Amino acid sequence: MHIKKEHVLLLINWSHRISLILAGLLCIALFLLGRTELAIGLAKPPYDMLLHAVFFGFLAMLIWYGSVYKIWLTFLIVSILTIADELIQLGVPGRVGSEKDVLAGMVGAIIVLISLSLIKKKMA
Repeated sequence: MHIKKEHVLLLINWSHRISLILAGLLCIALFLLGRTELAIGLAKPPYDMLLHAVFFGFLAMLIWYGSVYKIWLTFLIVSILTIADELIQLGVPGRVGSEKDVLAGMVGAIIVLISLSLIKKKMA
């Protein structure tokens, strides 16, 4: 069986799109569910910072792949999203926005982006 190059490229293009769609859905869930009682006390300190690092690291991975490996663009988007998440929390009763949570989200994104960059470089 012969696999055509066009079919492989089409599959790759779709996987990038799906990655961005998943990232968008995660953002919608983050901002909608973050305003509900479900988010209050979801994770106690210091686990809340770990949750931020893992969530925004995973989001960074999806955006990085979907943007076809643009590290700085991905980091900028994730940074804006983590700041927006904390700012929204300031207006939700029972929730508190925190600079530490912003930093944890950014650190999670940095760790994931550096790891993905190194893996991609090694595979090239």
